[in-house]
Amino acid sequence: DSTVFILLLNWNGLADTTECLQSLQAVTYPNFRTVVVDNASDGGEAKALRDAFGDYIDLIESETNLGFAGGANLGMRHALEQGADYVLLLNNDTTVDPAFLSEMIAAMERLPAAAAACPKTYFYDRRDEIYSTGGRYSLLKGTARQAGRGQTDRGQFDKMAVRDYADGVCMLIPRTALERVGLLDEDYFAYWEETDWCARARQAGLRCYYIPSAKVWHKAARSQERSNEFQY
Repeated sequence: DSTVFILLLNWNGLADTTECLQSLQAVTYPNFRTVVVDNASDGGEAKALRDAFGDYIDLIESETNLGFAGGANLGMRHALEQGADYVLLLNNDTTVDPAFLSEMIAAMERLPAAAAACPKTYFYDRRDEIYSTGGRYSLLKGTARQAGRGQTDRGQFDKMAVRDYADGVCMLIPRTALERVGLLDEDYFAYWEETDWCARARQAGLRCYYIPSAKVWHKAARSQERSNEFQY
């Protein structure tokens, strides 16, 4: 089995991170390691995570808040150094279906020139309402649109598909793609880093995919629910 490193960032989000890690403990895929990068949280959160999860996680403590891209790059470098075949970027405010990783890896092993893949993501508190299935972007307009946002899942997104970008809420990246495209651009502190990375991957001849049989749930920020289109 391919070696997968699942990477979470924690920044003053202990309750969410704890719930996410608890859901990961039920994952059925046999060969994965979980890395938590603590982005200089307050109140001893890194120690609390170490006390609660011990050897289950690789805990990396950053002395400063590096932002999403910087923290993710710190974790990805660790994963690559440890021999990861895949890195999975996962928001800490998610929970996962136990089979999600097996489904994603099985699909990715069959896909040509894969840059990244994302699952079917639902809203956490509306279990059958779609948050994202990946999306499209327009460099000309400077916009990105998530496919399916706000729709009740009736099977209309049950086919695997190519996407312009894989949603950064949950994004599986092969080692080969990271070696070809590079890491995230740290000029993006909190948003758009995954869209930028996927655009660079596309320029390198790689493709992003949506994997409908893999499912996760996301505690989406209320401010982001009103529209599925965002401006750069």
